[in-house]
Amino acid sequence: MTRGNEKKDIFIDDYDRERYLGILLKTKDKMKFDIYAYCLMNNHVHLLIKEYDENLSEVMHSLNMNYARFFNNKYDRVGHLFQGRYKSEIIDTLNYLLTVTRYIHNNPVKAKVVKRPNQYKWSSYSCYLEKSIDNKIVTTDFVLGIFSEDLADARDRFISFSNIVTDDTVMDIEDDKGKIKTKEEALEYIIHLLRSNGMSLDDLYTKTRQIKGTIIERIIYELKEKSTLSYNDLSKLLKVSKSTINRILKH
Repeated sequence: MTRGNEKKDIFIDDYDRERYLGILLKTKDKMKFDIYAYCLMNNHVHLLIKEYDENLSEVMHSLNMNYARFFNNKYDRVGHLFQGRYKSEIIDTLNYLLTVTRYIHNNPVKAKVVKRPNQYKWSSYSCYLEKSIDNKIVTTDFVLGIFSEDLADARDRFISFSNIVTDDTVMDIEDDKGKIKTKEEALEYIIHLLRSNGMSLDDLYTKTRQIKGTIIERIIYELKEKSTLSYNDLSKLLKVSKSTINRILKH
């Protein structure tokens, strides 16, 4: 999630929203990632992204920088448009993926902008109902496939699921207070944890899997709870594959 600086609006009119989606599409074409859902609110944006080789930090930096440049030029302003670093969290189960998708599409409902998610123009909800130009941005097959292999049935189930009234709280802006948000902070935490176990950073990178396996698992578990880093960030810090991280967190 990305929020406007001081919670100020980052979209003034529909052209701003169209421009943001255009920049998002260009960023997606340039960098390798999928988008499962999005929602543009007046002062913040929700994106549900599946990353591959690209670092999520680089994706968001490119997206936010290019949109901020457009916005500042259009409105003759200077300074930061967005409030600090974007907020992210790891989605490690299919159930939570569906919960986050529903939460994103119902953000305008929660804000009392509309009564139903299908009434809001600036989200990816309509992409799940029929073919549209926005499907160049959004990958719908994976989420719909969770509901059913039959497309019509999957869409019916998706609509029913999306309209369930819940008190889902996902990515609330206050949730990451005190959390580790950068790779530099995470590295300091890792070094401290290693020292408390009589190990160094070199040990983590050079010792055999049997010796370092338990400590790596502990680091992964703790950073998942105490940081907002992505799988890609953890993979680079610990020099283990994203599939290994995913396997450890599923146990």
